[in-house]
Amino acid sequence: MLKKIKDKISFKATAKAILYLTVFLVPIFFLPLTSEVLEFNKTILFYLLVSLAAVFWFADFSTSKDKKIKKTSLSTPLIIFGLIFLVATIFSYQLKYSLLGQTNYYHHSLLSIIFFIIFLFILVNTIKDKKEIKHFFYLLIFASIFSSVYYLIKIFGLNILPWDFSNQIGFNFFSSTIRGLAVYLSFMSLLSFILVRLSRLKWQKVLLSLYFLLNLIILFLIDINAGWYALIIGFVILLFFFSVKQKDIKAKWISLSALIIAFAILMIFFNVTSVYNIGLSDDISLNQQTSLEITKGSLSKNALFGSGPSTFYYNFFRFRPVSFNNSAYWDLNFIKAGNEWWQITSTLGILGFLSFLSLFVFFTLSLIKRFYQSRSQKERNYLIIFISGSGVLFLSGLFFAYSFSHLFLLFTFFALGLSYLSFKNKEKYSRLLEKYRNAFSSLGLSLVIILAIVVIYFSGRFWLANYYFKEANNSLEKQESLENVENYLVKAINNYSWHVGYNISLAQNYLVRAQLLSQKMNPDATELQQYISNSLTYANRALDLNSKDPEIYSNLAYLYQDINLLTRDDISDKIVDNFNKAINLDENNPKRYYNLANYYATSGQTLKNSLKQLSEENQSEAQETVDNLFNLAIKNYERAIDLKNNYVLAQTARALTYEFKGDIEIAINELTLLVDKYPLDYSLFYELGRIHLNQDNLEKAETNFQKVVNLFPGHSNAYWQLSVIYEKQKEIDKAISAMEAVEKLNPENENVKQRLNELKSE
Repeated sequence: MLKKIKDKISFKATAKAILYLTVFLVPIFFLPLTSEVLEFNKTILFYLLVSLAAVFWFADFSTSKDKKIKKTSLSTPLIIFGLIFLVATIFSYQLKYSLLGQTNYYHHSLLSIIFFIIFLFILVNTIKDKKEIKHFFYLLIFASIFSSVYYLIKIFGLNILPWDFSNQIGFNFFSSTIRGLAVYLSFMSLLSFILVRLSRLKWQKVLLSLYFLLNLIILFLIDINAGWYALIIGFVILLFFFSVKQKDIKAKWISLSALIIAFAILMIFFNVTSVYNIGLSDDISLNQQTSLEITKGSLSKNALFGSGPSTFYYNFFRFRPVSFNNSAYWDLNFIKAGNEWWQITSTLGILGFLSFLSLFVFFTLSLIKRFYQSRSQKERNYLIIFISGSGVLFLSGLFFAYSFSHLFLLFTFFALGLSYLSFKNKEKYSRLLEKYRNAFSSLGLSLVIILAIVVIYFSGRFWLANYYFKEANNSLEKQESLENVENYLVKAINNYSWHVGYNISLAQNYLVRAQLLSQKMNPDATELQQYISNSLTYANRALDLNSKDPEIYSNLAYLYQDINLLTRDDISDKIVDNFNKAINLDENNPKRYYNLANYYATSGQTLKNSLKQLSEENQSEAQETVDNLFNLAIKNYERAIDLKNNYVLAQTARALTYEFKGDIEIAINELTLLVDKYPLDYSLFYELGRIHLNQDNLEKAETNFQKVVNLFPGHSNAYWQLSVIYEKQKEIDKAISAMEAVEKLNPENENVKQRLNELKSE
């Protein structure tokens, strides 16, 4: 049956066509219909295309008389790499994410690595000659032209795409990071430069030269050092091999290569934004020192296999050093290390990194060996492409973390290089697979068909879930009914129930509906309770899905706080318990202690305000509770300050807690020290002025409020307080002037108008 079908349809040709489509589409593919525009859609597309290519390739293999599998220099290293990945996944700190990946970070999952290996295997066993390799080169360039032309047009202010996300200056087709784009442009510049030299047709040389210049112009305008580093690496490798065993290399090619290297080095030290600023800033990424410290922490737990694929996000919480709290991005969470090498070492351990390194080393050594053995100048030129291209992609991992597209390009170049080596030598075949080729072909075809069906089905559901989540967010932005938002979120969860974010979003949606219902005159108690119950159900479901994420515990604590306001039930133990669990998982993060301290301080202030309503007998006990709450707040603020000595919010909150507690002098002293330390923070002067005013220290209060309006002329409350002070000092004209400033800032406020009329009537 298969034989008859094959007579009409060439399975091999179809597989090859799908591979061409994969290499062309993946680097530039995106879809606006999902919440994750780039990485997610590239991943799903890659899974689908590789599944289809595998089905057609195995179908061809099953019906072919010549059933042979190529054996390459990477066959053993790839098997070892895959096995280490599998073992690291089995012992992962977070198994689900190691299997499937997580939001915006799928390419280090076990599933993605399996597909990368299948892709490489099929590509190597499909390509038959140098002409086909050249086709893949030009497909990469053709795809990149779309990306480069679009981005150049965008730089000059013309966005031809209709979606809001495309208006961001950093958006590009290739990568979610601007460093990723810069490295891609450098890689494609190198490829086009070498192809200019190899091309025989004049029009090809002209077009490739123009494309090379286009990429250099974009690199110049975005001026990201990662791009210049990658360009230097590529052309240094190129220059070296141009100078070795290359008798017919014209001096102009060596001179041009040296000139490009010199230009890239100069650009590292030259600030283009001082001449032409396109409004682009470098990516927010984890610094290298912190990445190293986190990697050390991960290896201390499991040196051989790390924490598991795609688990750096959790390593960040567990092992972030205290020194990170002094960085500009201390309150952000990171899913990637500062570079790919730390990323792999942290999550796959020493064995994982060595196996990844071995892929590049074995590949490069095979190419270099052939380079020195070859007597053909043309062959050496092709080998230079693979050596320098893979060198750029692999070594760029020293200064940035890969996106999906970068790992895809690396495996594509591995496959193309191995293909070139295989048909230039006497082709070597796997004896083991040849011995059992019939069993391999039939079993392989069966497994691949099953895999393809499963992947297509679940990829479709996964994609639909992301689509519905995007629609839920769109409904919120359009201020549509929360019931509509709920329907989309429920559909998202029905298609992919494992996604923590979907469950958290639905829990928050139910809570907001409960809050809105409670504001009605006579809310339905049963309906209110149902909303609260649904909110807790989905919040706890998120917790069940991922009990190792401190952010989930923080979200749950805030959820219970809001529920507490709705029900008036005493659930303080649950609130504190969830804040503490977040602290236990992220103990070096000052924000965790600050959040818990805020809860204690707010609870203490609320209880203090209600003391007068209690009987004398209960006031004493309640006052003791108030003092205890304030002390716990101060203790946690101090822990936050110990972890971050310039944590102004925590320092201010501690001072105000002393005020709530009744230790006014301590509060004043602390705020006085803070305004001396941070003389441009008008909020500190306001709080200090307010306390002085409450203590009837009018002159000091006036001085501080005056500093507030000097620093921030639009501060209505400060002008109001100045008006109060001037009125107490019997300086009515000044009081009126201050209140007129308030009115100017709030022309529609009736309270302001009434206050102003009262002053004018005195």
